[in-house]
Amino acid sequence: MAKKRLEENLVEDIDFKSIAKNLNGMDDVSNLMGDMMKKLINEMLKSELEEHLENSTTTYKNGSYSKRVKSDIGTIEIDVPLVLKK
Repeated sequence: MAKKRLEENLVEDIDFKSIAKNLNGMDDVSNLMGDMMKKLINEMLKSELEEHLENSTTTYKNGSYSKRVKSDIGTIEIDVPLVLKK
């Protein structure tokens, strides 16, 4: 049996049946996908920043700012960490 990609394993953990029961059309699906994309991007940025700060003595986090980005599923607003030099 071939090894599954990490993404496939993560997707298997999602309770799609429960999610589907609460969706009432394509607008709900689009909104859900936008929310998931926003959360995923924000977590990726936060994780990348934490790793950078662990290895840096010259920068520090100083809040975040909102930025709108276009994606395949529409425009989403993400929180971009603000990094300053010491």
